[in-house]
Order: sequence, then C-alpha cells, then structure tokens
Amino acid sequence: MYQAETGKVPAYKAYENWRREKNDPGVCPAGRIERQFRTWSRALNDLGIKPMADPTALRILSKGQRISDEEALQALRDCAADLGSDNFTIAEYEKWAKAELVKPENKGRRIPISKSIVTRRWGTVRQAKLVAGLDPNSPFHTTSWFSDEELISHLAVARTEIEGRLSTAKYTVWRKGKLEAARQRGETLNLPCTFTFHTRFGGWLKAVAKVEGLPISAHEHRGPPVYTPDWLAEQLLIAYDELGEPFFTSAYITWVREMRKEQHLDFPPPDYTTVTRHGGPWPGIREKVREAVAMGSPDPLIEQLKTGGMDAKRRESV
Repeated sequence: MYQAETGKVPAYKAYENWRREKNDPGVCPAGRIERQFRTWSRALNDLGIKPMADPTALRILSKGQRISDEEALQALRDCAADLGSDNFTIAEYEKWAKAELVKPENKGRRIPISKSIVTRRWGTVRQAKLVAGLDPNSPFHTTSWFSDEELISHLAVARTEIEGRLSTAKYTVWRKGKLEAARQRGETLNLPCTFTFHTRFGGWLKAVAKVEGLPISAHEHRGPPVYTPDWLAEQLLIAYDELGEPFFTSAYITWVREMRKEQHLDFPPPDYTTVTRHGGPWPGIREKVREAVAMGSPDPLIEQLKTGGMDAKRRESV
C-alpha cells in the first residue's frame, strides 16, 4: 500500500509516519511488521520489495589477504584478553571473531575469521600465538601468575585513573588501552584481566573492596540502590521518553541492551526481569507509565513498583 501510494521503498520511520497520517486502524503498524519478520530488512526481502544484504558476509569476504600480520596477531591477543585465557581453541577464536565483526565499534576493522590466515603465515595456530606473545601452554592467561600484592597494586592504579564505579567493563577498557599504548611504544606490559581477580579473590567485588576499604561478605550485595521503586520508575520513564508508543517489551529489552553497551554508564538500566519482578506483568507497568506521563508525576508508577511484583507479594507473605 505504501509503495503503491508513494512510489518509494518503505523505510521504517517513513512508513510509520504515513500510517499515522492515514489514521486507519486497519493499517498494520511498523513495529508489528518488524516483529513478525524479525527485522525490517527481512520484511522487505520476504515481500520482494528490496533484497536484503548480508553485512556480515560482505565484511568477511572483503577481508581476504588485506589483513596484515600485525592485525592477525592483535586479533589473537584481543581474543585471549576477552576470554581470559591464552589456551583458547580455534573454534572459540572463530566464535569470538564473528561476534567482534558485527559490533558497530569494530566497523572497518580487519579481523581474520578463519585459522587459514594464521596457518599460512606461521604454520600453526600455536606458532602464531607464540609470535603474538601468548602462552598456549597456560590454561589461564599469563597474567594469572601475579602475586596477591601485585594484583592489588595494579587494581589500585586502575582505581586512581577510572572515574565512577570500578566495574569489570571499565577495568577491561582501561586495561586494553594500557596494553595497546605499550604495544605502540614497542614495550611488553602484563596486566591482570578481570578473570584473574575473580578467581584469586573469589569475586570482582571482593577484589575491589581491598582497594576501596569496603567490608564485603559473601552474602552482602554492594552497589547502588538500583532496585528502589524511585530509581526503577525514573529509568522506565526515561525509556518511555526515548521509545514512545507502543512501548512493547521487545522495544524495552532492545533499549536496555543498547544502553548497557555504553561504557560511561556507572549503573545501567534495569532489565525486563528486574522490572517485572518488582512491578508485576508488563501490561500493568506500561499503563502506569502512561498514567505517570499524563499526570506529570511518577507517583502512580512508583506505587505499582512498590506493590505489584513478586518481591512485594513475598514480603507480604513473610
């Protein structure tokens, strides 16, 4: 219908604006079409309107021999850093490489997807790891051989250079930056990964407690009061303001996933399970969100989050 009236290939937003202008409840919303076909591009492809390209396949095919030796070696180093082990299998590497290629921040980066590139240049994957400075004989990353005192010393340095909460995500970004800077200077730098702290001290929070002077027991949860009704309501209203109607669960889940990719966030928004555990089923939460927006006050939503979820019912039973 859209294409017949406009003569254009339907884009998501353009189609939705056209549908709203028609004010016809019989015209299917763009969100419904997208959910039915899983993506908007797939819908256009299946309807024969516009063939869908496969960006991942195109990027992989475009790599070929243009990948330099250093880029191939750096990919092995990055894989070891992310997996927390030098002794990864080629299947684990290929899974990691495919996931890295589709990340928006890696657009344009050349990452070998197959072991054939390293085996043609260095003979075996093991030899390539050795050239990259990795230790394929070690079951864990080579940085796991630090003493407790050295680990705490490195974490204390990170604490002074990282703003906000000392999370695993922020530490990983900080560590990669340090390793890359040392590599560019032609130096070798060993820094423990988060897995090392976790295994040595029984958890990341326990390691952080040693440099922040915080008492943490095995049964104590440290962190912001993110599960208070006020905070949950605030995050839901932010999501609603950015997403708009119809404010489906799928849209919220996607929004949370995208927000949690932002490294500067100290406290990411609550996931769908957390929200429904406190506020009950999503339709009820959604109505209270709409009511709060209409009133210009979060009070009805806060009240729902206080009384509507499983946690509230469990407290009442107790």
